[in-house]
Formats: sequence, C-alpha cells, structure tokens
Amino acid sequence: MITEPLDGNDRLFNPARIPVSDEASDLVSEVILEVERYEADHGMRKRVRKARDQDRFVSTVTALTCDAIHREVTGPGMWLAVPLSKSKLGSNSDVPHILNEVFPDIVKRLAAEELGLLELRLGHKAQLGGRLSTVRAGPRLRSRIESLSLDDLTCDPSLMGDPIVLRGTKFAGKAKTLSYDDTDQTRRYRQDMQRINAWLAKADITCLDATLDDKIIDTGNRFLKRVFNKACFNLGGRLYGGFWQSSMTASARLQAIRIDGRPVTSLDFGQTAVRLAYGEIGAALPPGDQYAIAGYPRAGIKKILVALLSADTPLTRFPSGTRSLFRKGTKFVDVVDSIRRRHEPIAPLFGSGFGRRAQFADSELMIDILLQLIDREVVALPVHDSVIVADDDEDIAREVMMTCFRSRVGVDAEVMVEHANR
Repeated sequence: MITEPLDGNDRLFNPARIPVSDEASDLVSEVILEVERYEADHGMRKRVRKARDQDRFVSTVTALTCDAIHREVTGPGMWLAVPLSKSKLGSNSDVPHILNEVFPDIVKRLAAEELGLLELRLGHKAQLGGRLSTVRAGPRLRSRIESLSLDDLTCDPSLMGDPIVLRGTKFAGKAKTLSYDDTDQTRRYRQDMQRINAWLAKADITCLDATLDDKIIDTGNRFLKRVFNKACFNLGGRLYGGFWQSSMTASARLQAIRIDGRPVTSLDFGQTAVRLAYGEIGAALPPGDQYAIAGYPRAGIKKILVALLSADTPLTRFPSGTRSLFRKGTKFVDVVDSIRRRHEPIAPLFGSGFGRRAQFADSELMIDILLQLIDREVVALPVHDSVIVADDDEDIAREVMMTCFRSRVGVDAEVMVEHANR
C-alpha cells in the first residue's frame, strides 16, 4: 500500500466505466479470473458467490479496472479517489450498486502485492477534513494496457446517476445542486434523457485526433445531463456534458468528429430568441431579417434585442460590450425606440425575464428534436440550440428541426447549416 501524500490532480472514481472493444473486454476478463484465483489460493471464499453477488463482483472489478486504465491514459501516474468507509457505502438508493459494503474488500484484493493490478494509498480522517483513499493502475496492469486508448472504453449510462439536475439561485457566481421530490414531470424528463443517453452510448462516434488544443478527447464521454435553474423545473433545462461540448471548439467538432465513419454537419437555429418571443405572443413575424434596422449595425441590433428579451428589468444603457458597435453619439434610448417600432408585438417582453423562459422552451424543443431523430435512427450531438449529424443525415435533421419548431413555437424556424472546411 502506498502512503505518499495526495496530489491535486486526483479525481473521483467513475463506477460506470466499462470496456467497449474486444481487447479491453479480454483484459477485464483476465483480471476477473486473476482475482478469483487469488481469492481461492488464499482461502477467501468457501463457496461460490450467488448469482447476484457474482454480478456485482464482476461489475466492480470491471469498473475499477477500466477507470484505472482511463486514468493512466489521461494522466499517467495519477490517482482515483475511492470511498472505502463501509458506513458510507450502499447507504441510499442514489449510490451506484457496486459501491456497496464489499467494495473495499475488492479494492484491496486488486491492490494485493501478488497481483500488482492496482496501487492503493489509504486515506485518513482529520479534524479539518482528512482525505479519501486513492488507487491507480499497478505495474502489472500498466504493462498490459500500452496498446489501449480511450476508444477502448465507454460508460454505462444506467450507472451514471440521475441525468436531471436541479440547481438553486446563484450566489457569488455558483449555484448549489438541490435534492428534489419526483413528480410526473421529473419522471418524464428522466425517461427522455435515459433514452437519449442510451442511444448515444451505443452510437459509432469517433474523433480523428485523440488530442486537440492540448485536451484529450474522450469519445466515451457521452452522458448528458439536463440542468434546471433557480430551483425551478420550468427554467433552464439545457443539456450539458459530452466530449463535443466540453473539449472541442465549434470548428474542431466539424473537422474531427465522425459519426458511423462519416464527416459531420452542424445545423443551428437562427434568430431563435426573436422567433420564440413571437411564438409566445402569438404574433406573426415581420418580413425580412429580424435584426436589420436602417441606420444601425446588424450585429449591434442583434445584441441589444437579445439583451432586451433576456433582461429581468428594463434596460437604460448599452449592455457591456455593445456600445462600441454603434457610431459615436448614438443614444441607447434611440436604439431601443427603433427596435420597439420594428418589433412592436414583442415589446411587452422587454425587461420581463423572458430569456429564462425562452431557454426552457429552447431546451424542450431540443428534446423533441433528439427524440424524433432517434425514431429516424439518426445520431445527433446537441450543442444548446444546434445539432451535429453525419453529412448524409443533413436533410432529415433539417426537416425534423423545422417541424418541431413550428409545432412547439408556432412560427417558422430558420435553420443554418455549416460544413467542415475540407
């Protein structure tokens, strides 16, 4: 057992990690057999495990092995923090099933010197906090994973926890995650997300470059969470997570991602905030470019109009970063008056907090789109109000986006398409 101090690069153990390639699966099977032989040789088991206990044993060894491989690939020599206190394991339904009272025993067997599969350093309690125990790949495991990469691993979405996250009001720029009671609404949200995550988990999604902009691209990181804000299930609701969101720029996504081995296309809604506003009011959109007002720069009008719709209270001055977009001497009140004349039907929404409601409507729209694309057997990667699909699926995705927008919002959508520079 290793007793050196903690390193700041430690991360929490992920109990959902599983193999996806034959090579990784074979290695996990070998590890399971080695642990079982070690138990038999040392008289640790007098009888065969019951079927349920064997399933948990296999799942535990699988997750520990795969996450140790993942940590070694992403950060050679780095550690995983694991809970070994039996008083905290299996204490509630939110804890993954492998984190039960026998979890510490399995960790210690993998870390046995005779096996050399894991290295373990024990944590300790302290008056001011203490530390968790940590593990990393041992010498025998490291010697057998040289040919493996992140593409050999993935996560079982059923073990990733609740995909529905409720956050409180921000304080000092941060919002706490809140517990909540299930309702028909939250159950529907969860069922939708479970279906989306299950579909993405089995999709053929790869990346041409394993590292971009000094970030390791983990294509097995596909689990999405739907995050609601201000302790309300009708505010926010956008999808977060997935390697394409957290580790890649917009241009890198188009250049490097492949779906079923095919290049990809991005489809994005245009002028969304304005169209959602007209949909809420129930009025027809005026003709032409919604951000075009004679005498003013389009980019400036776009930012001001979106700010007016997003604000909780009436705006009286140029929002940060917008003043420079207009000619010297331009008065904010004149800009707002021009926007009001151009968009008189939605003017009552200015400064009303509509932006928070619009974000929820936008998230509901994205859920509709993803579910309909699954019905059409199309893999789509969401990025807020846009989707990334294989080139061959562009027409289907556009059709679904237009149909869902009209159905939910009540006005026609504008869908913009972007291809990679090839």
